Amino acid sequence: MGDVSIRYIGHTVIEQMPPLVPHASPISGPRFAVVNGRFACGSSITAAPIPSAGTLGALLRLTDGTLCGLSNNHVTGDCNHTQKNMYVLCPSPIDADPSLPPPTAIGRHHALVQLRSGDPGQVARQEVDAAIFRIENPDLVTSWQGQSIYDTPVTTAPLIGGMKVKKLGRTTGVTTGRVVGPVLTPLEVPYQSPNFRSKVHFTGVWSVQSIGGDPFSEAGDSGSLVVTDDGKHAVGLLFGGSGPVGMIMPIDKVLNAFGGASLVGGHNLKT
Repeated sequence: MGDVSIRYIGHTVIEQMPPLVPHASPISGPRFAVVNGRFACGSSITAAPIPSAGTLGALLRLTDGTLCGLSNNHVTGDCNHTQKNMYVLCPSPIDADPSLPPPTAIGRHHALVQLRSGDPGQVARQEVDAAIFRIENPDLVTSWQGQSIYDTPVTTAPLIGGMKVKKLGRTTGVTTGRVVGPVLTPLEVPYQSPNFRSKVHFTGVWSVQSIGGDPFSEAGDSGSLVVTDDGKHAVGLLFGGSGPVGMIMPIDKVLNAFGGASLVGGHNLKT
């Protein structure tokens, strides 16, 4: 048998989903961005009853033309329990800032990918943690990521080991990393909300290692869109990991889970 080389890439902490009170990282900027009076992707969001915060990853359009916001089930879906048409707020009330616009209902919960729990020998392993909410007033939002840092790309690309990527999230802002590869063993993720407390076993997810030693993601970054370093293609949706290693799902799997939805760019980029 030939020699096998092993390289330590760092560790990640799979925290409770959703985190009780996500902190604000000292390396991040504001926890939400407003461009020309409109809320931008990468901003803090939550469903109205949930006292936590995650990230608005992107805007997307369903095949029937409906404009939606994209995040994780555990961010706006309350782990399967957000009521249909419940308001989604930006920013989360825990991130309100008296110098910026107040928490505003930018949409209503529309659909989610159900989280499944149970013995992985009997229950199909999870591949996607995602939820979408219908944008009620398209003029309230923009496809800018952060404070006009880059526009949401409308094309996707497959994940490849070694690919350099970046994301913009509520807690750590813009961070860069390299795709390590797919997680080869089932990933056990603990979920805990008032109505859902269980471990969910994932398959088909990928890991990303930060560049430069800073965290790639922290609590509150869940739902961030992961894109190629040049910002031209979307590759994944962040859903877990705390520290130098983040966990992402291939973006095409996420879009296909909502009937072949497409990412939206060029939306309200100017005044």
